[in-house]
Formats: sequence, C-alpha cells, structure tokens
Amino acid sequence: MEGFYDDVSSPTPEQEQNILNHAPLSFQHFQKKLGVQKLLADTPRNVLLKQWFQPSMTIHGITTTPKIQTQSPSFIANSVEGYISIRTVPCQNPEKLIQLVTQHLNKEILKYAQVMAYQMEVSVNKKGDWWVVRTETPFFKALSEATKECWETSPMMVREGGTIPIVSYLEKVLHTQALILPMGQASDAAHLKNERFRLENFYKGKDVIKTFIKNINHHQ
Repeated sequence: MEGFYDDVSSPTPEQEQNILNHAPLSFQHFQKKLGVQKLLADTPRNVLLKQWFQPSMTIHGITTTPKIQTQSPSFIANSVEGYISIRTVPCQNPEKLIQLVTQHLNKEILKYAQVMAYQMEVSVNKKGDWWVVRTETPFFKALSEATKECWETSPMMVREGGTIPIVSYLEKVLHTQALILPMGQASDAAHLKNERFRLENFYKGKDVIKTFIKNINHHQ
C-alpha cells in the first residue's frame, strides 16, 4: 500500500543496540511458534525489527451479506464485507492511515469498474494513537528496579504492541506518565482458547506493585 510506511520512525542507536542484544533468535523455534514454513525477514535482527518497530495490517475475515444459507457453489452474494485492523507505531497518524486504506481500496476496485457496477463503503469501528513508554523517567526506573528485586533478574526491554489505545489518551488527558506492568507469560495464550495465568506470576506481580509504591519516593 503506497505511503503505509512513510511516517514510521527508525530505531535510535540505543534501540538498535537493544535489538542486537536480543538477536540470538532461533529461526526454527520462532517459525514453529508462529506455525509458518517461512519468515519474510532474513536475519534475527530483521525479525525483531519487524516485530518491534514496524506496523502491521491483519485481515480478520471476509463474509458475504446477507450470509449465504445454501451450500450451492453457484450462489452469488450481492455484497461482501471485510474486516481489517492496523497496528500502528511511532510516528504514524491513524487518520492518515484510514485515508490511505480508503484510497488504496478505491484504486484497486476501479480495475473492475468496466465489468461490474460497485459501491464501496469504509467504516471505522475504533481508532487510537500509538504509545511507547518513556524509559528515562523516575517512574519507569522505579518499576524496573521493583521487577528486578522481586524476580531477581533484570526485566527484558522489548517493544511488542498491544490493543490498548486508551493509554496514550490517558496520558494526554491526565498530563502524566502511564506505565503498563505485564504479569503473564508469552505462553499464556491471551484472549485465546485455554487462556491461563500462572499463580506465581500473580503473586509476584502483586509484590512488584507493592515494591514499586514503596520505593517510588527514592526516585522523585
């Protein structure tokens, strides 16, 4: 899609070094985890670069409207609906991306204008700005130290986005920094079938919060 990557910011030298520190990544393990036969990235560095710093678009489904009630292969629906989502990164603008998607779809569907009449409509269910935590603040440093104290190991600084558009909004409205403390594991199957949450993570998470609150004054 033309213009999709135009506003994506490149990693700083410090962020680039953090990528290289995590670069000993097993391609075989990563492919098995994703259930794919081949990765688009050709090096561990590029795998992490795509996962941490580049946006993504997901097609969640394509359905006919009204829903087809017959199994006949000759049935032709009168309309089709598609559902997509976009994970944005700094410094992309949601409004601009919506415009780019709409322009791209119009451009593609025009290719069939001579053989069929069509009408297309793009609707947005919800949108939000990207968010990245500020690691130089006393609050982040206090939380990082609390995590290390309770788990007896330094937290791994990674950039993996989630569907939490409310965070950047809260920062703007409340004029303060937001912090997100993940307590689970990558293997918890969040929002999927058989989702779990290990009790040790739950209790350690409570300890991290208590330690953070106790020590925050030392960083003011």
